[in-house]
Amino acid sequence: MENRPYDKVVNQPYISSLIANGAVFTNSFALLHPSQPNYIALWSGSTQGCVNDVCPVPGSPFTTENLGHACEAAGLRWRAYSEDLPWAGSDTCRANNLYARKHDPWADFANLNHANERPYTDLAVDIANGALPDLAFVIPNLCNDMHDCSTAQGDTWLAGNVPAMLAALGPNGLLVLTWDEADHSPGNHILTVFCGQPVKRGFASADTVNHYTLLRAICEGLGLTPFMAAASERPIAGVWADRNLVTNPSFESSTAGWNAYHGATIARVPGGTDGAYALEIQGPANTGPFGVNDAPNWVSPVAAAGARYRCTAWVRSATGTGNAQIQVREFVSGVQKGTMFRSPAVPLSSAWQMIATDYVVANPGTTLDLQVIDVPVTPGEVFQADAVSIYLAGTDRAPVVTAPAVTGAEGSPITVNVTAVDPDKNPIGTLSADLSALPPGNNATFVPGPGNTTGTLTWTPSFADGGRSYPVSFTAGNALTGSTLTTLTIANVNRRPQASLAVAPATGVAPLAVRADASASTDPDGPLASYTFDFGDGTVVGPQSSPVATHTLAPGGWTVTLGVNDGEGGTGSASMPVTAYPNLVENPSFESSTAGWKASSGVTLTRVPGGYDGAWALEVQGPQTLTIFEVNDAPNWVNPVAAPGSRYRYTAWVRSAAGIGSARLRVREFLGGVQIGAVVRSQAVALSPAWQMLTSEFVATTAGSTLDFQVTDTPAAPGEVFDVDAVSIYLAGTDAAPTVTAPGATSGSAGTPITVRVTASDPDGDAIRSLVADLSSLPPGNDATFTPDPSNTSGSLTWTPDLADAGRSYSVTFTASNPLSGSAVTIISVTRPNHLPIAALSVTPPAGVAPLAVTADASASTDLDGPLASYAFDFGDGTVVGPQGSPVATHTFAPGVWRVTLRVDDGDGGSDFATASVTAYRNLVTNPSFETSTTGWNGYAGATVARTLGGHSGAFALAVKGPDTTTVFGVNDAPDWVSPVAGAGTRYRFAAWVRSGGETDGSAGLQIRELLNGVQQAPTLRSPAVPLSAAWQMLTVDYVATTAGSNLNFQVIDYPVARGETFLTDDISIVIAPDAATAAAAGRDSREESGERPAAPTSAGPLGSQEGWAGPEEAFRASVSPNPFLSGGALSFGMRRAGPVRAQVFDVRGRCVRTLIDGDWPAGRQIIALDGRDDRGAMLPAGVYYYRVRTAEGSQTGRFLLLR
Repeated sequence: MENRPYDKVVNQPYISSLIANGAVFTNSFALLHPSQPNYIALWSGSTQGCVNDVCPVPGSPFTTENLGHACEAAGLRWRAYSEDLPWAGSDTCRANNLYARKHDPWADFANLNHANERPYTDLAVDIANGALPDLAFVIPNLCNDMHDCSTAQGDTWLAGNVPAMLAALGPNGLLVLTWDEADHSPGNHILTVFCGQPVKRGFASADTVNHYTLLRAICEGLGLTPFMAAASERPIAGVWADRNLVTNPSFESSTAGWNAYHGATIARVPGGTDGAYALEIQGPANTGPFGVNDAPNWVSPVAAAGARYRCTAWVRSATGTGNAQIQVREFVSGVQKGTMFRSPAVPLSSAWQMIATDYVVANPGTTLDLQVIDVPVTPGEVFQADAVSIYLAGTDRAPVVTAPAVTGAEGSPITVNVTAVDPDKNPIGTLSADLSALPPGNNATFVPGPGNTTGTLTWTPSFADGGRSYPVSFTAGNALTGSTLTTLTIANVNRRPQASLAVAPATGVAPLAVRADASASTDPDGPLASYTFDFGDGTVVGPQSSPVATHTLAPGGWTVTLGVNDGEGGTGSASMPVTAYPNLVENPSFESSTAGWKASSGVTLTRVPGGYDGAWALEVQGPQTLTIFEVNDAPNWVNPVAAPGSRYRYTAWVRSAAGIGSARLRVREFLGGVQIGAVVRSQAVALSPAWQMLTSEFVATTAGSTLDFQVTDTPAAPGEVFDVDAVSIYLAGTDAAPTVTAPGATSGSAGTPITVRVTASDPDGDAIRSLVADLSSLPPGNDATFTPDPSNTSGSLTWTPDLADAGRSYSVTFTASNPLSGSAVTIISVTRPNHLPIAALSVTPPAGVAPLAVTADASASTDLDGPLASYAFDFGDGTVVGPQGSPVATHTFAPGVWRVTLRVDDGDGGSDFATASVTAYRNLVTNPSFETSTTGWNGYAGATVARTLGGHSGAFALAVKGPDTTTVFGVNDAPDWVSPVAGAGTRYRFAAWVRSGGETDGSAGLQIRELLNGVQQAPTLRSPAVPLSAAWQMLTVDYVATTAGSNLNFQVIDYPVARGETFLTDDISIVIAPDAATAAAAGRDSREESGERPAAPTSAGPLGSQEGWAGPEEAFRASVSPNPFLSGGALSFGMRRAGPVRAQVFDVRGRCVRTLIDGDWPAGRQIIALDGRDDRGAMLPAGVYYYRVRTAEGSQTGRFLLLR
């Protein structure tokens, strides 16, 4: 049918009768506009790129898969019957202004038999001859399909033509009525109805379907594999009647369709589980399996490969204690395919038990051979079977796993993102990776995502893993499993060599001979190819294979640079500074004279061969005493000093042929002939025949002074002799004060220990003599202590401030000293320890019928300092509970919208508040629960009513007994509770609880009619029917009044399956729905009439300004509770009508971090859990976040605080 939206056709007389006797899809949608692409999509699973109604070029341009080709390939007959088609197989574009080829998609495909395209008149002939094909499409002409004529004309045509089609269907046939598109109204919402014995009568499905969904259902009904876009659609479920394929399940009149299996004998016997008779099976005189076999097979042929059949049978033992099972085998032309399947065994007993199992067909075109068997314990056992059933439960397909091939490099992380999809949209139970082909000891991990629909493999290959490819398989499983194999290819990577340089000595007197050593350099891939040394003075040694080079440096500061090369393009470098100081001693080696040196009294100086660094040395012979003697610089080589604080380094090489005595250096500072400060002496060295170096440092203190220098000998014998050579003095820099490192500021709470760690160092490497703390600014009587370590290079201050010390800051100075001193200051702030509590409130239920009993729960409130002291609940209607120690309070609300306020106190002056909204609707039914009478109610359609024990929420319920017919009956409100209606457009919500009252279980529903002066104003509204059971179930439906002054007639009804059926009802309510205020219906905010203005939108942070919310009711406002929250909270909001909704969370930069919901939701109050995680499942950091809720009615924005 053509160009009508759902609401324009659903109430047409004949169409509504089809809906009442079939299954209607209330959320059926066309794909796009205009007509032609929708027809092509339904026929082939693709629009084939068509976007208009232009007649295709001659010659049937399309060759992809389609229903006609698929049927012909499977040996199935198909025909298309088009009204006013000029002749069979015609490819004309238009005819008689009544036929249009754009509605006949089969004409556009070259890979099918066009002789199957028939004029509509052939349909009656085929029906009369019993030659209806397996698949038939019926296309009315441009008037009868509602394209060019009225909706009523199309309904009349259906009424005159469809009954003959329905009569020709047979028990397994299905008639589908659908539209190509709507009339360009929003959503493209169309009507689709299924009719025939395979579907439930009067059933309404809320599942979303489209032309591709319908194509999948057609394929599955014909046993074809769904193709193109239909393959990814979810199978249509819920509308199918559970039809038992076993036509003699209970043996009430015969054993037809069954025979004995493996030597057994069978006979009907009284005492069935669901009727008067059962089947008794006598086993042979052995312990082999025996039983009863279906003959011929009930399932022949199977629907399709992958079809799922549910098999059940009731069994019990007559004699013996064997184990019963269901056994299934697949056969083609008498040849078994695959292995035999057996259900889990059930130990037989005298009580009836049910065996149930599912069998998924493995091979197309097979028949299923079924047996109910006994595996006996003793020969000749007897068991009974009854109520055997087989029905088609759907088609199962394995999940599809996708994983890309990945190329990476050794040493670098690689990631493989895996997806898993079940074509039937069944949940996926597992998603795993087989990593066994990866190298031993690998660090690879595979983590499946939420719902096992995604997963991530991460691996960092080692440098031994390169140059190879590794296979990895991923498997997703539920009832079936699906896998994919991918390859990880790891490339070799040339790693850069690591240069390491040591130069010795790093400092010394020029000319300075140094040795540069690169032997610690490494290449992770193998030996290095070459070394190059640049000494910084223009001298370059290499490239060479040796890692060592030598050079002599002139005075100055030089940087020696090493370059290494691995021969594969990889290089590395390292450098080291070297300083060659100028020697202030002008005659250091006595090569030509002893100038600049003089002996002390009684000492003689002589140049002698055999110097340390040249040909000569200075021999110093002491007097014939044991007094210390020396050689002295004269005049002083350092005269004057460079500046106060100048550091001079002295060295000399000494030896003694006799190997006795000890030598050392001595330095003194003089100003105007007067010594200043202390004498500095080097460490003494015991003289030996080998040359040894003496060294010492001296820091000058006074400007203009000179430094007097001697090499001394403490003799072991009179007349002792020692040699001196290679004497040097050089300026090594200026002395620096120690450096103290301490935090500039720190803080802590009163009563909690505060620790401040400090460190001290001397830039020159000099020892630090003291490290102290000045604690004088701390409060009197404090317990603070400062403890330095033995080397004075670190220390710790510890202090536990009292409560009286809080609210102030204190300064502590740390000082390190040697000849100089350095300091650092830390400011310590002391705070009070109390933390404010955080209130969190939930009220359940948040809405309901008055009197509404609620529980207010504040147990999620927290105080970081310990338990909360008290909770107080203000219920907003004058009732206040608390302050109290319990975090829970209860209250019962009268009708109205109420705000509950919680106050929590910590007992130390800290408090916090939280609020929640509660809506209690006024019940227009004044006798909803039948506790004292049946006032306001009477029987409907011949029913009788009476109070009975066993109410839903009280002692009594209402028992409604039907007449001795199977017509609809129920209970009626008398007089009508809604009389008159509040106004046109007012929405009323009707609800009732129902359950079965006897042995038969029909289906219950609600029925509303709107009357004005006894004349019905609108079509009767019926809720979806609910199958009755022993458990209480709620029925609910909304009705929008159409006429002012009318009254609403209300019934709770039963669609019985037996005469005289009884059902129970209780807790009946009628309320004005939240979006039905008369003021709102008139386009005004209800609060404007009372003078109260609606709250202005709040700032939405990075999301922009808030859009208007369509109504003022507090119950429909979005909020997060608790706010702030630590580990979990909830976003709540309301929807006046069902429809699409998206709720998202954003960070302060406006990035979406979590999509909470995105889809169609029912009307009413919604509560969505917040778990503090992002879309990947990772924990969100603490901070401010924003939420946005978008519905068809507008959007709301707010913010909340997440704590950690």
